[in-house]
Amino acid sequence: MKGWAGETPETPEQFLAELERRAEADKARKVSSETPSGQPAHVSGWPEGVIARYLTVGGAKVDVTDTDEHPEAVCGGCPQTFTRNSRYISGSLDTVHRWAQEHAEKCRALPRPEAGGR
Repeated sequence: MKGWAGETPETPEQFLAELERRAEADKARKVSSETPSGQPAHVSGWPEGVIARYLTVGGAKVDVTDTDEHPEAVCGGCPQTFTRNSRYISGSLDTVHRWAQEHAEKCRALPRPEAGGR
């Protein structure tokens, strides 16, 4: 069995120790990314109406909103959007989430600059 760095652990115990070390590091990273209120830092400052965000490969965000009429998703890096008029038959919230996740996994566009900035 290969380790993460391409090295073979010498014993199963070493492999399990590495798994535990990584789990602790992930746990510490999660705690440090929370605000004093206990909410994840990325949640504060979301635009109004956004119910989910997906981070793209290029660092932009795909925002999912659920208006009274229909849910939609908009990429903050490229011009791709998912709306009722998209090529998808179903415009359900689950479908929008699925589209946003799939798009975020592929999109390499950098985030568009904020208004007034370049």
